[in-house]
Amino acid sequence: MFSVLSLARVRGEALGCLLFVLLFQLCYSAAPVYLSRVAASSPRAEEMTTAVVVFLILYFLPYPLTYAAALFRALWRTTASRAFYEQVYRRKEGRIAEATSRQADKTFATVISATGQELMFDCITFVYDSFLLLCSSLLSVVLISLFVLKGFALAYVVSAILCAVLLWRLGPWQVRMSAAYEKSYNRLVTALPEGWLANTLGDRQAVSHFMRLFARRWRLNRRMAFASMNAFRAFDMLQAISIWAPASLVILLQLRSMTATEMVALAIVLPRLTEALLDISNLVGNAADYLALRGRADWLNRALAESPSDLGQRLDLARIRIMKKHDGGWHVLRAKTADEALAAMMDAGRYAVSGPNGSGKTTLMLLLKQRDRERAVYLPAQSFLFPSIRSGLSIGQRKLRDLQRGFSLKEAATCFLLDEWDANLDPANRQAVSSLLDDLSQTHTVIEVSHRMPP
Repeated sequence: MFSVLSLARVRGEALGCLLFVLLFQLCYSAAPVYLSRVAASSPRAEEMTTAVVVFLILYFLPYPLTYAAALFRALWRTTASRAFYEQVYRRKEGRIAEATSRQADKTFATVISATGQELMFDCITFVYDSFLLLCSSLLSVVLISLFVLKGFALAYVVSAILCAVLLWRLGPWQVRMSAAYEKSYNRLVTALPEGWLANTLGDRQAVSHFMRLFARRWRLNRRMAFASMNAFRAFDMLQAISIWAPASLVILLQLRSMTATEMVALAIVLPRLTEALLDISNLVGNAADYLALRGRADWLNRALAESPSDLGQRLDLARIRIMKKHDGGWHVLRAKTADEALAAMMDAGRYAVSGPNGSGKTTLMLLLKQRDRERAVYLPAQSFLFPSIRSGLSIGQRKLRDLQRGFSLKEAATCFLLDEWDANLDPANRQAVSSLLDDLSQTHTVIEVSHRMPP
């Protein structure tokens, strides 16, 4: 099953990035432990000089390694973003019912724009940061526990258990808060285009209504933001106590039995030990962020996984009139179901579809297009099939141009679906196109929706 988080899975670029992260964290963690170990053995001046040189080299190596990791991370992000958009379009392929829904169109636009892109990058950042913090804390804990401070690994294990309990108990609460905040935020965003259009058209009443709606949704979004923040702040305080208390207890217990050189060694490694504890804290915080990320991704996954409705159920065939031109006249075809309507318009000829608004005329055209796929040329009422920015053409001229381009595909097509093709055409062009349709219907299936229907 498709999942937004799965797009941050390990692939070639990710493996390269995480490998360099492991290498620079290994150098960074080993440097202070190595210097501390040498200092604790009462070295001669030459040995201490060599140890300092090795320490500096180990501290310098992470910089070029970090650059290499950042380079692979950039490649990782671009590859994952491409996979994200490809998956989104594949999930929506064939969902014609959703494409005719205004709300579904808004949701899809939100998914593939800022929300989807931000969430995609957040997924990659989560994987990257989690691996970095895990390497940093684990390597430091193992090296410090082996060579400097006995029992530090035990404190690490106790902290991990306590934090796991916190995630288990508080995690579901955080997921619910994050999902609720994401929902309130997207309700806020999807209302913006309506207000922009109303303001542009100068409709003061509509603008006033939108501002009231926007203010109400903004207050809801603010309340959800505070609730979500409180859920994570409470968790942060508890996890800080769970991490620092065991480590502090181990250090205090061992200070009594340490010699002066061992205390010097501890002082050298203490900054790195503190960083390790902070890394553990950030790692647990990252695990909590995963719960929030999962809550956000759940909303996006649901938006992508909505089951499309059956187009046939949206037809009101009692109000739709289907006719076929035969021997110079038009004859009514009877159809009680969507399947019967599709079967009635299977053969070559010129067909006409009429009916009041909302009866399902355009839906019937979509069903016909879905039936014939590539063999059908579909020109919708508002045709943007062949867009031309600043072409200088009138609406009628653009309509005529689109018809001409559509008819040029007659060698590969068997069916032409024309939704209000005669709109915005002058009488002369309307008659010319109608004659062309008569000729075309001798070899092709021509189905048209028009308000200028024959008697």
